[in-house]
Amino acid sequence: MNKLALCWSVFISVAMLAAPLGFASKNALPQFQGCSVEDSRCLENVYYMHCADRGTGFESCLALAQDLLAQRQFTPTTAVGEILGQVYYRLAQMALFARAEDVEEQYRARAREIFLDVIAQDKSAANSYLMLSVIDNDSPAVSLAWKRKAVELDQKWANSLATNLVRTGTADGIAEAIEVVQTAYSKAAPGKEKWRSASYAYATFESIKFQYPNLYDSRAADKFVARVRRDSKWNLVSRILEDPTSAPRFVSDALETACSLTDVFGNELCLRAGESAVQAVLDAPDSAYAQTLADAAATGMQAHGGGHCMVDCPDYNTPRVKQLERFVKFGLDSLSVLEAIATISRDPDQWLEARREIVARFPDNGEARFQLGKVYYDQKRWAEAVVQLEFAIELSPPEDQYFIANYLRQANIELELN
Repeated sequence: MNKLALCWSVFISVAMLAAPLGFASKNALPQFQGCSVEDSRCLENVYYMHCADRGTGFESCLALAQDLLAQRQFTPTTAVGEILGQVYYRLAQMALFARAEDVEEQYRARAREIFLDVIAQDKSAANSYLMLSVIDNDSPAVSLAWKRKAVELDQKWANSLATNLVRTGTADGIAEAIEVVQTAYSKAAPGKEKWRSASYAYATFESIKFQYPNLYDSRAADKFVARVRRDSKWNLVSRILEDPTSAPRFVSDALETACSLTDVFGNELCLRAGESAVQAVLDAPDSAYAQTLADAAATGMQAHGGGHCMVDCPDYNTPRVKQLERFVKFGLDSLSVLEAIATISRDPDQWLEARREIVARFPDNGEARFQLGKVYYDQKRWAEAVVQLEFAIELSPPEDQYFIANYLRQANIELELN
C-alpha cells in the first residue's frame, strides 16, 4: 500500500468508527433545514452540494454521512436512507480514485448494507434496487437481477436495463431487451413519455442491428415501427397536419409526437408539424390558442427541427428565426418563443442581445438569468457573468442551484485572477 492509501486508511478507519455513534459536524442537522425527510429531491440537492459538486472533498461528504446517520436514527425514511446510501457509494468512489482499494471496499459494503436495509423496510424503493445493481456491477447476473426489480417498480429505468441486456451479446439477452423496451412503450402514459419511450425502443433495435447483426430481428423492428406509426396517427398527428385549425388544442401534442420520433420518421414530420403550428398562429394571431401554438412551434423548432443544424445551417435557421420574430410582432413574446430565437440564432452578437432581451422581459426567471450569465461566462466577461449567475441562484429551485454554483465559483476565481 502506498503512503497516500495508508494515510487514507488511518483517517477513514477513525471516521468510520465515529460515524455509527452519530458524531456530527458543527453544522450537522441544520444542513437539512427546508428539507422534509420525505423530500428526495431536496435531500439530493444537499448530497450534490456536499459530495458531487466541484470543489467538495472527502471531509465534506463524510460529514454529511455522519449527519444523515444521526438523522436516520430518528426518522428512518426511504428518502433519508437512499441519500445516505448514495453518500457512502460516493465515498467509495473517492477512495478508489485515491487508490485506497481496501477503504473503497469498506464504503461500498456500507452502501450496500444501507440499500438492503431500505428495501427491507420499503419493497417499493426502486432507486435502492437500481443502486444495488450499480454496486454489484462486478457480478453481471446479480446486477441484472437488481435492475430488473427496479424496472418492475419504475419503467423509467427500462432503457438502462435494455442497454445492459444488449451488452450480454446473447440471444436470450437481446430477446429480453426487446421485450423490456416494448413493454415500457406499452405502459408509458400518452404524450411526451410515450414518444420518448418509442425513441428509446427504436434506438435499442438500431443498437442490436449495429453490434449484433446476426441477432437482429428486422421483422420485429418493422412491426414495432408500424405500431408506433399507428399510435401516432391515433394521436391525431395526421389529422392536425392536414388541417391544424380544425383541432388547435391538439397541435401541441402533434408537435410533441412528431418531433420526439425523429428516429422513426426522420425530421420531415417534425418540420411539417412546426410549419402547421406556425401557419395556424399566423392565420389567427388573436385567438385564444395562439400563444399555446406559438410556444409549441418554438419548442419544436428549438429542440428538434434545428437539432442537426445548429452550427452552420442558414437555410434552416434564418427562415425559422424570421418566423419566430413574426410571433413577437403579434405580441406572442413568451419565454419559449424568445428562448427559441436566442438558441437558433448562432451569431454571438445576436445571441447575447437575445439573451439580454429575455432577461429584460423576464427579470425574475432563474433560467433566463442563468443563460445570460453563461453567455457572459463563455465570452470571459467575468464581472457580468457573476452578476447574472448570482441572480440565477437566488431565483432558481434548490435542485438547480448546485449546477449554477459551479459556474459562479469558477467565474469568481477568474475574476480575481484577472
